[in-house]
Amino acid sequence: MATKDLDFGNVIKMVYDPPTESLKVLATISIGSVSVDLDAATDSVRLGDGTLLNTLTNVGGKNALDVNIAGGSLSIIMDHSEDSVRLGDGTTFFTSTTIGPKTALDINLINSSLAVTGPLTNAELRASAIEVTTDLEAFTGINPDNVQLVGSIDGTKTGTKYGFVNNIRQQILSSQDREQAITYADFGTKDQRIVQIDYTSSTFPGFTVQKIINYTLVSGRYRRDSIEWQIV
Repeated sequence: MATKDLDFGNVIKMVYDPPTESLKVLATISIGSVSVDLDAATDSVRLGDGTLLNTLTNVGGKNALDVNIAGGSLSIIMDHSEDSVRLGDGTTFFTSTTIGPKTALDINLINSSLAVTGPLTNAELRASAIEVTTDLEAFTGINPDNVQLVGSIDGTKTGTKYGFVNNIRQQILSSQDREQAITYADFGTKDQRIVQIDYTSSTFPGFTVQKIINYTLVSGRYRRDSIEWQIV
């Protein structure tokens, strides 16, 4: 609406825009160079592609940028002489204990019990492909001689348990330097028979394991009836 009467009412009608409830403004703005001053201590800038913003995750009190490998694969090279990896379940890490020059992983037995018959030497443990470094008295106050090795009837952890036996007779018979002396009765005759075998080992000096074979004369021939073991 044009008018040459520039009174108060006409001026308001000319510059007021009812739909937007604001004054009509016709202006041209020219902006030169803009300088943005950011301070790392007080300012923050979010990264994104214009639509989506990058996210971050707080880990141990530190904010880390979430990264997605869009192409290719991530290769991790580790060297046992320089690198170290902590084991855990995603929340709690396993712990270890140092005894002398060696550090061992702490182990908790669940739904089972540890029984070790001692004392066992490292050589005996290596023979079964297991090497154990432990100090039971330092950890639990248990005398090692009071611990027992057991096995189950069917090889499972829930099977009936039976203790392993490793007495002097079995140790001498299993030793690598075992020697044996055979005693005969009626040697050189038709009734020749072995009546005793003595086993010895320099690894276990002072002990002789005797295997005594008992016979009964039946109808002119000797029948082997029983075998007895004794330590002398």
